[in-house]
Amino acid sequence: MGRKAAKVVNDKNIKHAVLWIRVSSREQKEGYSLDAQEDRVKNYCIRQGLTIIKQFTVVESSTRGERKEFYNMINFIKKYKNPVALVCDKVDRLQRSFKEYDVLNKLIEKEKIAIHFQTEQAIMAKNAKAHEKMMWNFRITVAQSQTDTMSDNVIRSFEKMRKEGKWPHHAPVGYKNVKDANGNSDIVLDENNHFIITRLFKEFSIGTYNLEQITRKAADLGLKMKNSKKLHKQTIRGILSNRFYVGEMFSGGQYYPHCYPRLTDSYTFERCQEILEGKANHKVQKHEYVFKGLVRCKKCGGVVSTDINVHSAKKKGKNRL
Repeated sequence: MGRKAAKVVNDKNIKHAVLWIRVSSREQKEGYSLDAQEDRVKNYCIRQGLTIIKQFTVVESSTRGERKEFYNMINFIKKYKNPVALVCDKVDRLQRSFKEYDVLNKLIEKEKIAIHFQTEQAIMAKNAKAHEKMMWNFRITVAQSQTDTMSDNVIRSFEKMRKEGKWPHHAPVGYKNVKDANGNSDIVLDENNHFIITRLFKEFSIGTYNLEQITRKAADLGLKMKNSKKLHKQTIRGILSNRFYVGEMFSGGQYYPHCYPRLTDSYTFERCQEILEGKANHKVQKHEYVFKGLVRCKKCGGVVSTDINVHSAKKKGKNRL
């Protein structure tokens, strides 16, 4: 047998409805359908004889952030000249905590809204009975408990990943996020640019580049950032300061060793930090040398230094190695 349709119990025989249809970004990834919610609440309005005047279909967390769309909906209801039925699929679609309880309850007391929960077949209006109010509070408590449980699970999952040296977030440039054969998340070297990051650390650690020059060098080598067409000095500073490249990840307020390949060694990284902080004695070169760091002595294997040589007093030409 199907459920018996809930009867409208609000005093003013409300005829207009505002629909609230919500998923969080996590729920959306898990397949919680906005379309299915919409079908259910629209069919509910037909059964109840309610005319839909406004629909809010949103992807936002009910527990984090400012809930911009939620308060847009509240402001719309406040400005609307007639009382409305606020129709939701379930209690947890509207709220997962008591944070918004006072806002909603004041609108109920002012007879601006009656809240209709389609799945629970419950209506919260000004003349709701004590046990109906208790059930509303109870369902909010259950929803909040589910959220707290999910939060606990996330914390435990992060703690486990930290111990295993795994990074649960977006990989820094030089690496990329992938799925393994079993569908598990992993991080591997980005074949398009990991070698560029290694070279930037090596070149900057020598001390002959300033930040502006090494930024131009990165652009010349073809380094590209996902969300920016142009490389900026602060972006390169962030890369050269990121301890992820030397084998450490920052999580929970401290550093942990990670399990991914390093893109530079500790000495080179610390040398770069000294230069960035102005603690290293280094001379920035005014000129770019094509073969800098590439030509080695055939006998000893040492790197040949770069310089500008004047041929003679009569010939003013210059050679760059």
